[in-house]
Amino acid sequence: MINEKLVDHWIQYQLKSRLNSADSELFEWAADEVMDLSILNLEQCWQFILSVISKTDDQWVLTNIGAGPIEDMLATDSELTFSLIKNSLPNKELNFCITNVWQNLMSESTFKKVKKLI
Repeated sequence: MINEKLVDHWIQYQLKSRLNSADSELFEWAADEVMDLSILNLEQCWQFILSVISKTDDQWVLTNIGAGPIEDMLATDSELTFSLIKNSLPNKELNFCITNVWQNLMSESTFKKVKKLI
């Protein structure tokens, strides 16, 4: 079960840090926890991602889902992550998130698969 406080605070962190708000520090714990999830518990992280996508259509937040936890998950375990993504498509918001994934630490072959999803 996903922690809704984590979801809400992660969204708030993204929105407030975009504005360079001093309040963003209050929600920074959520960003740290999601980073850990994206490496240590991919299934739970995926549930977190789907929950964020269902709660907001803010493009900044969705951009950071792609450039954050989805990108980290792909670098950690690309096969599992591709399976989770494919089982969740079609999804307009998820497609948008995927357009914001950069290669970063993932292999060239994994990144080519990501680009084919778009």
